[in-house]
Amino acid sequence: MPHLIIEYSRNLEEDCDIGELVAVAHKTAQASPVFNPVAVRTRAIPVDHYLIADGDPARAFIQLYIRIKPGRPTETKMELGRAVHQAVKDFLAPTIAGRGLAFNVEVQDVADTSVRFRSWGKP
Repeated sequence: MPHLIIEYSRNLEEDCDIGELVAVAHKTAQASPVFNPVAVRTRAIPVDHYLIADGDPARAFIQLYIRIKPGRPTETKMELGRAVHQAVKDFLAPTIAGRGLAFNVEVQDVADTSVRFRSWGKP
C-alpha cells in the first residue's frame, strides 16, 4: 500500500539523477519494518510550471509524499519520515550545495473513508 510520490521541479533534471532519487527513496521505505517490501510503490512526477520564492528560475523543489494506511502510531510515522528524509537528503547533498533547493517529506494517512472514481476510454 505505501505510495511514495515525488513531485519535483523539472530543472532538477539538469544536475540530479531522478531515477536514482526514486531508487533511494524506494529502498529506504522498503527497509522500514512498517511495510511489506513488495507493497511499496514509488514514482516521480516532474512539474513544468512553478514559481519558487522570488521566481529565480535556478531555484528548485522536491516534495515527497509518503501515503500510508491509517492507524500507525505517530512515532512510527516520524521514524519513517526521518529515515526517508535523511537518505534522500544525503543523496541530494551535491545538488543542495549547488543551488537553491526546497526539499520536504510529508507522511500522510490515507483515510479509510476515501472515495475513488475511475474512468476508462473506449476499449
